[in-house]
Amino acid sequence: MNSNFRTLLLSQENRQILQLVIFLFINFIFIRKEILGYYQIYVSAVQREVKSSILISKGEAINISSINLLDPMLLKNK
Repeated sequence: MNSNFRTLLLSQENRQILQLVIFLFINFIFIRKEILGYYQIYVSAVQREVKSSILISKGEAINISSINLLDPMLLKNK
């Protein structure tokens, strides 16, 4: 009877360890998903920045901040 009680305790400890492992694994999945989400936002922002700088260097896009909106040549054309 004593040995049965011992195996019951061991199985209960094993069950608790298993619950802890499952809990940590699920938390790891969610934390990893969140980290990957932030990383993806960062990568897409960097890609957008690089793409816009390439377009500006090719002359396909105009950097709006460099245009003087009160330029008389621009006003004459309107």
